[in-house]
Amino acid sequence: MNTGNSYDIDRTRTRIDDLIWSAKANGITVLQLELPYVEGPQLGVYQESELVKLDHLLDSAYRNGVYVILSFINAYAISLWPEEPYYHPSGIEGLVKDSRLKEAFKKRMATLITRVNTVNGRRYNEDPTLLSWMLLTELVSAPENYRGGGPKVTIDDLADWVEEMASYVKSLDTNHLVTINVHSGIKIGDDWAKILSAPSLDFIEVEDAEARFLHVTEEPVDFYLRVFELEKPVVVIISFTGGALDQVKIGKDYTWQAEKLREIFKVYYEMGVAAGFAIYSWGSDLDVAYSPDKIYTYTSSNQPIAQAFLDIDSTLGSLNIASAPLQLVKLRP
Repeated sequence: MNTGNSYDIDRTRTRIDDLIWSAKANGITVLQLELPYVEGPQLGVYQESELVKLDHLLDSAYRNGVYVILSFINAYAISLWPEEPYYHPSGIEGLVKDSRLKEAFKKRMATLITRVNTVNGRRYNEDPTLLSWMLLTELVSAPENYRGGGPKVTIDDLADWVEEMASYVKSLDTNHLVTINVHSGIKIGDDWAKILSAPSLDFIEVEDAEARFLHVTEEPVDFYLRVFELEKPVVVIISFTGGALDQVKIGKDYTWQAEKLREIFKVYYEMGVAAGFAIYSWGSDLDVAYSPDKIYTYTSSNQPIAQAFLDIDSTLGSLNIASAPLQLVKLRP
């Protein structure tokens, strides 16, 4: 699958429809979405108006033949803003060790999984539009990125928590896959594979934020080589957000970004190791992207990037064609 990672969902129905339609027109068959502001500012209090927007998005995606991967939370982002209901200065540590946050998070997942779409009447846990639930994005980041220092959790702590949460999701939903997003910042011990080997995870998404896989002689790429040795499918997400890249330069050179997208895709595709290929991120021309992410939010009017997407779609061919109408997705035995 060729996946766009979009944050542009807390908008009007017209803009939501444009986001979905333009994604499909540019070869994207799956959208991975961060959850809109559905909870807060008080923990456990849900914003129905925001949930209705999510209902509209899922309905639009179904009508346009685009699958959705929905992430419950960004585990790094909750360390950034004190007004965030799940705020903890060390991110994932709060979800693992604070019983109040942990139980609220389980309630959050249950609220979404059991929700009935107000537009089409489908229960989320029966909706074929959903390809997978994502427990979280950005499990951990580099220690220096946290106000409270890196998360004070062990590999075993995280492994147990991931399995507990993934199995909880499956207790509420037997129809959909469950996954997690990680990147090479997962520097919390040598035995990190224990986290990603959780039995209830169906596949793993790994972010390559600096095109490291093109430079296999460098040490950081070891993470990417080893993750493919796990007995789980791996979806690779490509972004250009890494600190080792000249952000000012690449923000002005979409031709360079487009060429790199093709080059990185070719490496993974020819090696035959990736189960999917994701690109960060897709947006609608009807919206102004959030300024911090503007250079990473691609739209159909960005001709170099749009052409790169279409070229990748052409290479994938039938591998990138969703069923019509959408059907529940299961892993092959």
